Amino acid sequence: MAATIHDVARLAGVAISTVSKVMSDSPRISALTKNRVREAMQQLNYHPSRHARGLARNCTETLGVLMPLRRNSAFQNPYVFEILCGIERHCASQHYSVMLLDAEALASKPKAVQQLVAERKVDGVILHADLHAPQLIRQFTALALPFVVIGRQPGHHSWVDVDNVHAGEIATAHLLAQGYQHLQFIGNHLHDTISADRLQGFLRALESQHLQPCAPPLYAQAGHYAEGLGLWARLQQLPMRPDAIVVAGNPLAAGVMAAAQADGIRIGYELGIVSFDEYPYAEQTQPPLSVVDIDLFALGEQAAREWFLQWNKPTHCSQSLLLDQRLLVRASSSR
Repeated sequence: MAATIHDVARLAGVAISTVSKVMSDSPRISALTKNRVREAMQQLNYHPSRHARGLARNCTETLGVLMPLRRNSAFQNPYVFEILCGIERHCASQHYSVMLLDAEALASKPKAVQQLVAERKVDGVILHADLHAPQLIRQFTALALPFVVIGRQPGHHSWVDVDNVHAGEIATAHLLAQGYQHLQFIGNHLHDTISADRLQGFLRALESQHLQPCAPPLYAQAGHYAEGLGLWARLQQLPMRPDAIVVAGNPLAAGVMAAAQADGIRIGYELGIVSFDEYPYAEQTQPPLSVVDIDLFALGEQAAREWFLQWNKPTHCSQSLLLDQRLLVRASSSR
C-alpha cells in the first residue's frame, strides 16, 4: 500500500499540517524540521498527489489553454498542436498539467469564465488569439485571472507572437531575388492580424526596392483550400496578372496553385508562390511549396514561460516577438 501523509507525519514526529507546510516550502518551518520531513518522505517513497500539493500550495497546478475546438479544427489549424506541445513541455518541467478548453464555448456563455475561476479549475490560462480574444481578455482582466495571449492583442497584458512583419519581408525578398517583378499579396481574411502583419512586411520589402504591388491585396473569408481555388479566377481578372504571390496561409496557397495549374500555368517558372508554415500542405503540393517556417513549438514554450513569470510575480507584463524563422525554398518559387 502506498504511503500516506499520515505515515510521513508519524515517521517524522510532526503534525500532518507541518508536512503540508513543508510541501509548500513554508518559511515558517525550520530547516531542521524540513529536512526531517523530507527524509521521511524519501524513506517511505512518498509522492504527494497533485490534489494534495495543490491544497498545500493553495493552487491547482493546472494551466488552462484556450483554443478553437470546433469540428475539423485540427485539420484547418494543425499548427495549434505544435503550440500545445510546446506549452505542455514547459508546464511539465514545472510539474503542471494542461487543461484544454474551448475558447468559443467560453466566450458564448456569459458566466462560463466566472464559473471557471470560481470553481478554481485552473490557476490561469494561455489564450490562442482569435475573434473571441478581445472579449475573453476583458473578462480575464476583470477577474484578475493570470493569462498570456498567443498573438498580439492591444492592451496592457502579456502576449507572445511571431514577428509576422519580418516573415512577410523574408518571403517577398526571396521572390524579388528570384527575378519576379509583379507581386501580389493574398490574405486569409480582411480582419486577420497575422495577414495584416505579413502584408506590412510584403509592402516594406517592395518599397526597399522602389517597387509597388501589381494590384491591391486580395482576401479570402476563412483561409481554406477551396477559397484558394476561387481566388485564382479573381487573379485572372486583374489588369496585370502577377508573376509571383505571397499567400498568408498555405491552405490558400495550395488552392491557388491547383487552380493555376489547371489553367496550364507552370508553377515556379511562370508563377512563383511563397507561403508560411510547413503544415498542412507545404510538402504535399506539386510542386512542393516554398514557405517561411516558424518554430511554433518554441512559441508555445515561450507563452508558458511568460505565464509562469506572471504567476510568480503578478505585476509581470511582457510583450515579445519571436524571430526564429527560416525560409525553406522549394520548386514553387524557383525559376
